[in-house]
Amino acid sequence: FQAEAEDYRRNLVRKMNMDYRDHSKTGEFYEYRAGIDLWRSLKDFEFILPNTLVTVKQYVYEILSLILWVCFSVILINYFTSKPVS
Repeated sequence: FQAEAEDYRRNLVRKMNMDYRDHSKTGEFYEYRAGIDLWRSLKDFEFILPNTLVTVKQYVYEILSLILWVCFSVILINYFTSKPVS
């Protein structure tokens, strides 16, 4: 998400700078207004979430580690709670 958002931002700034360069007069810093054509030429930011399977594949070792820790914790809890008190 971050890389796509940054690319979108950079392209937006580049287009705005080019429009400013092409449609402003020298020294016209505060009077310049972007035209409606510039805003219509900009596309909306779209981000498509990756498939769940793709995300899970990226974290296989982390998920397996969590499962092993949970199993180990359950085994220890059962061991220490099932011992008779003398």
